[in-house]
Amino acid sequence: PVELYNKASAPVLAEGVNLSGAPGEEIGDKNFEIVFTAETLLCCYHINGAPCENFPVVLYEDTFLTAPTIADINSDGEPEIIAVSSNSRLYAITFEGEIAGDYPLATGRSDGCPALLESGGEIAIAVPSYDGALYLWRGFSSADGTAWRQFGLNGANNRMWFYEPSEENASTGEGIVEFYNYPNPVAENTYFRYTVSKTGTAEIRIFDETGNEIASLSGEAHPGIPNEILWTPSGISSGIYMAVLKLKFADGSTATRKQAIAVLKK
Repeated sequence: PVELYNKASAPVLAEGVNLSGAPGEEIGDKNFEIVFTAETLLCCYHINGAPCENFPVVLYEDTFLTAPTIADINSDGEPEIIAVSSNSRLYAITFEGEIAGDYPLATGRSDGCPALLESGGEIAIAVPSYDGALYLWRGFSSADGTAWRQFGLNGANNRMWFYEPSEENASTGEGIVEFYNYPNPVAENTYFRYTVSKTGTAEIRIFDETGNEIASLSGEAHPGIPNEILWTPSGISSGIYMAVLKLKFADGSTATRKQAIAVLKK
């Protein structure tokens, strides 16, 4: 095992990355690396446990809040690592350990993993925020190479609201240790995983881009272990959706977290 000195996020498996340094063990015909965030650190290890060259990447005067997402955001054949920081910044870091051009991008404060959607040769990145908005960017297009730009439904063309901010929606999620879904993007089904610090019940409401609720799920919340709820999307089209987790704890307190979901229907 690799010893962790900082609180670590859920690990992500990066497939087929072309890295210098000690090679990862091959699974089938491809190399795999393990990527995770740990407070100020972005860590990368080969599948055999050896650290990747140029890692960990250290954020100074900032910390990572989300688990990483892996995607080729520039359509250049080389994936990047995407994560959100405590200073409301969306970072994209190459597997050479460098911050990608035009990054970081400004976003709302969030601890939901960035979600990715690809359509028509173009990638979109979605980040849910505590202010009740979903921040969205369209990325480099394989057709015209245009730079990252925000888009949405409001007049400023920079974000879309799923519901108006309120004291409840702005909850910091105290009592919720972690909330994410996997796989993301979603093709057939996905598991919502949440870890809590005290006993309670969980409700997950899922909204489309216009704020309409399309699904509601419920489950128990037990402290100290991963809790999971399965969602199988049906009757919806490809797009970005917002999952809102609300916890009601046995001591009477509540907490909420949000997570953007990319659905890709075949």
